[in-house]
Amino acid sequence: MSQNSLVLPTSGTLSGLAAVEAINAANDTLNTLASGASAPSSPEAGQLWHDTTNNLLKIRSLDNTTWISVGSIDETNYLFSATSRPTPPVYGLTISNDTSSPNSVIDIAPGGASDTTVFQYIRLGSSIKKAVNTAWAVGSGNGSLDTGSIAANSAYHVHLIVNPTTGIVDALTSLSYSNPTLPSGYTKFSPIGAIMTDGSSNVRQFVQYENEFLYVTGIVDFDGNPAAVSLKTLTVPTGLKVNALFRGMMYNASSSAAVQLFYCPDEGTQTPQNQTSGGTQNASLSTNNNASTAGEFNVRTNTSGQISVVGAATTPGSVRISIWTRGFIYRRGPP
Repeated sequence: MSQNSLVLPTSGTLSGLAAVEAINAANDTLNTLASGASAPSSPEAGQLWHDTTNNLLKIRSLDNTTWISVGSIDETNYLFSATSRPTPPVYGLTISNDTSSPNSVIDIAPGGASDTTVFQYIRLGSSIKKAVNTAWAVGSGNGSLDTGSIAANSAYHVHLIVNPTTGIVDALTSLSYSNPTLPSGYTKFSPIGAIMTDGSSNVRQFVQYENEFLYVTGIVDFDGNPAAVSLKTLTVPTGLKVNALFRGMMYNASSSAAVQLFYCPDEGTQTPQNQTSGGTQNASLSTNNNASTAGEFNVRTNTSGQISVVGAATTPGSVRISIWTRGFIYRRGPP
């Protein structure tokens, strides 16, 4: 690696040996892309520089005023990630309960994801295990918690993280989707999924397929009479909007028909209506008198994990609604 002058001497007495040495020095600079810990002196527009301090490949701007990053170099895994490119897809990185310690350890399969700034692509070359109830420490089999102690009935986001200087890739769990407390040296991260804890701070059993996470055992998140519009908090991740997957059931003890509506809070206030002649039905569930009905639903939440629920019946209090949360669809990778 060298940063010698690319301009050969053009004045004075120059021996053949000195000329050959100057040519070899210039060629070495070209061959190594002016590699060095600091920028080359007297740069020219269009010149390339391998920044070995930050593991970046840079090109000099046409106005010769600044260095523009072309991409990052992963010296550990021998990979190059271009700076300007379409956001690559998340692949692999499936999360699962560990077979030996399912209540406290998660397994993450190999894969890759773009970091949240869409600057660096983070690749996990082999599967790792991380304990979610202990503080983060680098390496498979160690803790993953970014700060504090594991909490009950909470959502923990699983982040793929990387130390750009060393190239080490690991995983971190955090209550925060967008601002986890990163370990020293780790500056890039990507949310790749979420886990939920139960009342004993154990990881709920789940299965993942791509962006869909399903609980092995569903949770009854509501059972009552939502006669007026209200927000119901479901057992899903918070900090971002997800699609809650749940089963809903309505029992009507009234002597007349009733309707029920589940919807995203972003829609504003909605009113459930029975189908009328020439009209349409704006309801998730509807029953005749003294009857029950049920269905499966996919409704987007707000960032607090809530959906809007409203019921309508001739006799207030006569309709009972149950919501059984079975999972969620999570947006993995950069926002």
